[in-house]
Amino acid sequence: NHAQQGQVILGTDSHTCSVGAVGAFADGIGATEMAGAWLTGDVRIKVPATWRFNLKGKLNEGVMAKDVMLSILSDQKIKSSQAVSKVFEFAGKSLCDWTFDEIFVLPNMSVEGGAFTGIVEPKQSRTYDSNVSFESDPDAQFEEVFNINLSKIVPMVATPGDPRNGIPISEAVGTKTDAVYIGSCTGGKFNDLLAVAKILKNKKVKVPTYIQASSMNVRKQAEESGLIRIFEDAGAEVIDSGCGDCCNMGFGVVKDGQTIVSDTNRNFPKRMGNNNVYLVNPEFAAIAAIKGELSSSI
Repeated sequence: NHAQQGQVILGTDSHTCSVGAVGAFADGIGATEMAGAWLTGDVRIKVPATWRFNLKGKLNEGVMAKDVMLSILSDQKIKSSQAVSKVFEFAGKSLCDWTFDEIFVLPNMSVEGGAFTGIVEPKQSRTYDSNVSFESDPDAQFEEVFNINLSKIVPMVATPGDPRNGIPISEAVGTKTDAVYIGSCTGGKFNDLLAVAKILKNKKVKVPTYIQASSMNVRKQAEESGLIRIFEDAGAEVIDSGCGDCCNMGFGVVKDGQTIVSDTNRNFPKRMGNNNVYLVNPEFAAIAAIKGELSSSI
């Protein structure tokens, strides 16, 4: 509601970088730094190197932005922490076909790769004056350039311990789950809930399933669209909006020692309690809820 492309945005949450979806440069800082920024209007930032990700082609059915990021994060350079403190810049005409909710996932999960922030090249370059552009210059120098063929991305799962542990979900089929959590800033957007509803409609969940809209506005939109009724009819528990299970807070927190399938952005040790957390896209989280295990198909 507030950020615009080209702005520098500060917040005290590590996923402040999500605002990069509008083409802003967003950074999560500490409370003391934020207090200083309020007082002085300044913040110290060392200009970081940029890694460019050119997205080409189209995603196959069942593949979502979450799979793209889990695939990117599984790259050996990122897994070996070479991306720490870099900027991830995402670009490509393919993004013009994506919903904003899907674009949001790209900068949101950049920090899971150790990046300083993520930024998406605006779909349409709009300027505050004729001399300013919010796209990288044609001769811009990038430390690394990755050309991603979206048609080759498959449904992914990040195995417990790190979002960078991405493998094709086909390699983890049959993994039993004790609970499913669908929500958080990266997995509880309206587009996510819509995808989940398509899977759960006229079906019943097999394991405890918690669904949490990422904001009250999304919750209201889901109610008006009939999605909440679909979730409840399927036997899922819809909990109040917020971060919730993603960081082991709020209602629906699962028990220690359980295996959880989630569409959140983090599965670090103890992040969701003393549990084994598998990260997937919203559709495959819903499929796991129905089957009680990871599956590559309904």
